[in-house]
Amino acid sequence: MKTTALFCTLTTILSCFMPAVAKASHIVGGELTYTFLSYSSNQSEVNYRITMNLYRDLDGISFPNQVDFGVFIQEDSGAWSSYTVAGNIPIAALNFIPPEADPCKTSSFSDKELEGATYSFDVALEVSDHNYMIAYQACCRNFNLNNIESIGDIGAVYDITISPEAQRLGNSSPTYNAIPPQFVCANFDINVDHSAIDIDGDSLVYKFCIPISPGVNDASLPDCCGCVTPNPFVCTPPYDEVVFTNGFTPDIPMGGDPTITIDRDNGFINGVPSLLGAYVVAVCVEEYRNGLLLSTVRRDFQFIVISCSENLVAEVEADAYIEDTINNRRIASYESCGDLDFNMINLSTDVQYIQDYSWQIFDSNNNLLISKSGLNNRDTQLNFPTHGIYNGYMILNDGATCFDTAFLRFVINEDIDLSFTTEYDTCLAGPVTFLNLSTPDDIKFTWALGDGSVDSSFNVNHLYPDRGTYEVSLSAIDSLGCIDSLTQFIDWYPIELFPPDTISIDTTICYHDSIFIYGDWISEAGIYFNYIPNMTTGCDSIVEKYLVDLTDDIGITFLDANICIGDSFDFDDRFIMTAGTYLDTLISSIGCDSIIELNLTVLETSETSIVEEICSGDNFIFDQDTLINPGIYVDTLINILNCDSIVVLDLIVNENTESFIDVSICENEFYIFEGDTLTAVGQYEFTINNSNNCDSIIQIDLVQRPISEFSYLDTICSGETYNFGSQRLTTEGIYFDTLTNTYGCDSIIVLDLIVGQNLSRIDLDGPLEEIYGSIITLVPEVIGEELVTYVWSENDQILSNAITLEYLLEDDSWIYFQSTNELYCAAVDSIFIRSIIEKNVYIPNAFSPNGDGFNDIFYLGASNTLVAHRLTVFDRWGNLMFQNDKSETITENTGWNGTFNNENVEIGTYTYMFELFYINGDTEIRSGSVNVFR
Repeated sequence: MKTTALFCTLTTILSCFMPAVAKASHIVGGELTYTFLSYSSNQSEVNYRITMNLYRDLDGISFPNQVDFGVFIQEDSGAWSSYTVAGNIPIAALNFIPPEADPCKTSSFSDKELEGATYSFDVALEVSDHNYMIAYQACCRNFNLNNIESIGDIGAVYDITISPEAQRLGNSSPTYNAIPPQFVCANFDINVDHSAIDIDGDSLVYKFCIPISPGVNDASLPDCCGCVTPNPFVCTPPYDEVVFTNGFTPDIPMGGDPTITIDRDNGFINGVPSLLGAYVVAVCVEEYRNGLLLSTVRRDFQFIVISCSENLVAEVEADAYIEDTINNRRIASYESCGDLDFNMINLSTDVQYIQDYSWQIFDSNNNLLISKSGLNNRDTQLNFPTHGIYNGYMILNDGATCFDTAFLRFVINEDIDLSFTTEYDTCLAGPVTFLNLSTPDDIKFTWALGDGSVDSSFNVNHLYPDRGTYEVSLSAIDSLGCIDSLTQFIDWYPIELFPPDTISIDTTICYHDSIFIYGDWISEAGIYFNYIPNMTTGCDSIVEKYLVDLTDDIGITFLDANICIGDSFDFDDRFIMTAGTYLDTLISSIGCDSIIELNLTVLETSETSIVEEICSGDNFIFDQDTLINPGIYVDTLINILNCDSIVVLDLIVNENTESFIDVSICENEFYIFEGDTLTAVGQYEFTINNSNNCDSIIQIDLVQRPISEFSYLDTICSGETYNFGSQRLTTEGIYFDTLTNTYGCDSIIVLDLIVGQNLSRIDLDGPLEEIYGSIITLVPEVIGEELVTYVWSENDQILSNAITLEYLLEDDSWIYFQSTNELYCAAVDSIFIRSIIEKNVYIPNAFSPNGDGFNDIFYLGASNTLVAHRLTVFDRWGNLMFQNDKSETITENTGWNGTFNNENVEIGTYTYMFELFYINGDTEIRSGSVNVFR
């Protein structure tokens, strides 16, 4: 079935992903470099070769056959002026750049090629103390670029600057080593080569930088810098930097988290892009010699982030999965309670790409313990020798280009060994201590103590209410839920159920005295015990003695006192002037020492600092003095402790301020300041309080900015959509939108939109059926504007760039005709041509191998479309009687002469099989029976 459709321009993948239009744009990226050639004989001029590489996708319009370069020089003021124009520079070379196909991933755009064009020319420059710049300007960048402001009206500039140092040193700029891929996969690691080489051996540093543009398209201007072909004589540097949007920046050109980065030392772009769409990325390589910057080469390139899928995903069924964030991998985790055998279930995909399964398990010392491989080991059993922790992995296609790994971890717990002992006092009814001797100790224990009590401690102290025999159980569960238990009986029959009476004795001593108790001299207050064995039961009686130290009651009196510095304190007829602790001893009413302890504090003279601010012309009252000048002032007062208090004043005198403000308003607007509405252009003066609460005189210069209007003409193709502000346009007409100009005022945009058509088609109804080897003439029917490009193709293979195609028919095939008219509208038409093969074959049903020269050989007859065959003959019992080699000639010499082992076979019926090979690659098997006569 023949189809006619508008061509989907791949230059902006969003034209294939969403309803938007690609303009007449096609450039994917490019860069400019220079190579030193020679100096003039008097060293006054330096000769360079300038080389520009451009890259485009094959679905856009072709490269220009000739381009113009501007050569500019920078003046002392920093401004640039035209030095010369290198015009009509032809294409030096064209080459096709195959995509970087990743055999381990599948994507819908893996077969899209780029085309590269090289433009080169030589230029002579006067050796100067000024910078030269060579630049090529073009419009426009693609629609729907995710990271910059663009509605298809932003151009691109490829430039290179030659510094005075580079001129004097005869320097050549770095050149990039590789062409990056146009498509990168979302959510996969990328490693894009943006490295460069410098023939002078200079140091290179890489970074992200800002793409630049010649300006916005304004078709109303005679020399439009944003037009499709800017005039390099008029459109001089500096060029506009593109405006990044939606949180994108030159250093974060593709967004996402984490962001992609560039290695400053080797120029490789790394990271994991996560946002689908098209992104402009600029990479600059800076060239240094002895710390001096000689040149910077900017490559401006468009990356398209697409969805990809991995052909191989290694995965196994597990008890749980552990996220290893440090190594960015997931580990399948298995745990068991002493079970040493694991049945592994493999969940890996895609099975059609898997050629081998390799299992490798290592013990805790990283020794290889288990190794299995082979296609029949998809599901397998792993047998471990003992408990422990094991790590390993399952690799799909180990050693192949495409492989994937599932990481494994096995934790096999050892059996729980439960054991405990008991300790208790057989004399006195006290607690029973249960000591836990179990291994391992990293488990949870539960005690059932036989009297209804339960305890979860490791060791337990428990007091039973009555004598008796108790059944005690210890249960354990480890972190994997492994369970074990142990039961023992305990006979608890203490002699005494209650503790013996305690004899208490109170004794009082004075401070520093001592008393002899139970063989020791004691001088500190406290409670002391002695134990007397019971002569009947052998159990102890307790003697308790209380010793009181009178110093805790009336032994010491504490006294605190303060004096000012220079004064004295009378303490028992001693006059003390120094701070410290002093003691005096008296006799108390009970005959013990009474100590008076004096804690004397000498108070320092206090000092207070204050800071005060006044305005210029004001005054400040300080201790009845009127102050007007800044400075430090001191006064002495008496504080609340009746000591001297010194007050230090730091007086600050703030000046009144004056400021000037330039204010711009748009036509018909007003400006409000301090409640006043200003509408007339002019100068105004206001007095307000500044931050120091002093007078601030504000002078305002009010100017008025105009409202601007911008008109332009643009085209789309029938069926496409034009993004104009918030409007999505599909029909011709004049449209209006209001933006903001550089002054912040309204900028009225007027669009005159033209809708072009291209319905060019192949002037044949299909499908066609023709004889194999025929030559078919295909011509297009041109409908719409005049065509500017056209190409015939088959299975992505270009057949011809002529308007008429002479096609040699060999196989069934779809033929495509793609065209672009003068409004850059694209169309594609196709036709299916079926190749017909005549398969005329004649096989006789009998032959007479009797040597009479007539019908002695059994062979076939066929048309010339049969290029080879193989004959096999069996007798009625299935024995092989004859088989020839695959033959490309059909003669009697390739047939059967009716013999077996050089002897005539018996008369009768035999079975044959012909394998037939046709000129178009088809194969066929024909079989039957043939009769042998003599």
